[in-house]
Amino acid sequence: SIAFRQKAIAIAKYRRCLDKWTKRHVVDLLDALEKEEAINFLDDRSPIRYKLLAYSIMLNHQEYDRAQQYMNSLQTNSIVEVDMKKAQNIYLDYLQDRQNFELENNDEIDLRKMAESTNIYAGYARAIYYELTGEWITVEMPIYVKNRDQNDEHISASEMVIFPNPLTEEKLTIDISSFKSYQNMRIEILDITGKSQVVQKVDQSITEINLDKLSLGLFLIKLYNGKGLLSTEKFIKL
Repeated sequence: SIAFRQKAIAIAKYRRCLDKWTKRHVVDLLDALEKEEAINFLDDRSPIRYKLLAYSIMLNHQEYDRAQQYMNSLQTNSIVEVDMKKAQNIYLDYLQDRQNFELENNDEIDLRKMAESTNIYAGYARAIYYELTGEWITVEMPIYVKNRDQNDEHISASEMVIFPNPLTEEKLTIDISSFKSYQNMRIEILDITGKSQVVQKVDQSITEINLDKLSLGLFLIKLYNGKGLLSTEKFIKL
């Protein structure tokens, strides 16, 4: 019914506002050097996405033992979340001893299987797999289109691919080779508060962006053309 749809829209708007306020408050705490308060604030929130932000703060401060203990303490409600925890544990083992780390065969098989899936956490596994093996796994994502003209150029299987993710070096590589045209394309990088950090034109299939001046944290990268938003991805700079 119309009343039900209006209620659903109102709830969605409320959640977006709450999410935006939560992230803004965390940034304010971090700006004030209140790291522990920010972590505790996020940990008290029930959605796991907030707890992952707390985890990312620990990573940003190279508190790898603490991050691993925290990750293992998180309750999982699905096999997807179990896989996410395993992928992060593999990555944490690597971060704690990069020179001597060796990816075990069983872990590589499991990590690749996670990376080849299309769930909401698979991007983490793809980024970790790339970091550890040098191979980027491309996945054809499902397309959900509703009430659009069949001639709309936005309706396509095209995706922006970014790597490495997490970003542990100066340059982020952006692959838009799946698009038919690069005309009027640009990318925008935003922090978790929605503040624009970088805007740059992209006019070729592979583009490298120097992000050495970008602070550590979680970011959104959006790809636009002259008609609007084409693709959005998340990445973490460590």
